[in-house]
Amino acid sequence: MARRRKKPKRGSSSKRIDAVVANQGFVKITGVDDEIQFNNQGQLGSIANFTWDDTNLNIADDTKLRFGTDNDAYISYNEEGSDHLVISGSSKGIALSGSSVYVDQKMGVGVSNDSITHAITLPDNADESGRIKANAYMTYSSQRFKTDVEVIEKPIETIQNLRGVTFTWKKNDQKDYGFIAEEVGKELPIIVEWDNNNTQEAPRALSMDYTRIIPILLEGIKSQQKQIDNLKDEIKSLKQGTELS
Repeated sequence: MARRRKKPKRGSSSKRIDAVVANQGFVKITGVDDEIQFNNQGQLGSIANFTWDDTNLNIADDTKLRFGTDNDAYISYNEEGSDHLVISGSSKGIALSGSSVYVDQKMGVGVSNDSITHAITLPDNADESGRIKANAYMTYSSQRFKTDVEVIEKPIETIQNLRGVTFTWKKNDQKDYGFIAEEVGKELPIIVEWDNNNTQEAPRALSMDYTRIIPILLEGIKSQQKQIDNLKDEIKSLKQGTELS
């Protein structure tokens, strides 16, 4: 009965072949043990920037893994510069396909490093580069997420203390409509984002949530309508009294 051959250990067969090939003088093995080899004009040449540790293919810092016959795109780890993993697409861009795309922390569009402060951050630009366009934006608002629900009190008084203004953006001289966040913060501080690094005495705002003024306006309209209805009833009573006399 033929003896069963022992299964070689992982990696041992390739190393033994390399040793035999080198000893017979067919080719010259270069580089260190874990470097990937390639055909260099009939000889094995080593690629120092690509190594294999029996589990992972490792690519050295600042080495570009290029794609396309014209080197249209590449992936690299930019150790010398931004210390980022760089994914550079072609002139047509990058397509990410799949049922979803997961980003575990924050993403910047047109901004980088410390300027990325929120889940999605765009630059403070008054043109298209600072805008998001969509059909609708959905906000978590179910009753099961909330406690201590109360109707807004004195909405008219709050509205009267706010100013709707026209202004010009300093960056591009573009006219616009809106609020002054510091003024809104005096009445509705929780919808204003404040600069915690500000060293000045006066509070300095960074941004505000315009949509959260809507409930104030809604209750303000209802309050005014109630006043209008009461005045109508009074006028009606006055007319009826005049007619009877």
